[in-house]
Amino acid sequence: MDELDLDTDPSLRFFADEYNPQSDSAKYLVIAAWFKLHRNTEGIGADQAFTCYKKMRWAERKDV
Repeated sequence: MDELDLDTDPSLRFFADEYNPQSDSAKYLVIAAWFKLHRNTEGIGADQAFTCYKKMRWAERKDV
């Protein structure tokens, strides 16, 4: 999803670093909160979450 702007202030990285989420649930919540607060987006899908994980260089969740 190259069209996502994750770098304009406040960037996703800056926002996420403030919260330092450790679990997958916390990471998803931080991503969703950033989209709502700083990109005026009510909801996100798997594509947006995946793109954010890649941008943040967080390990991708493995389904077991």
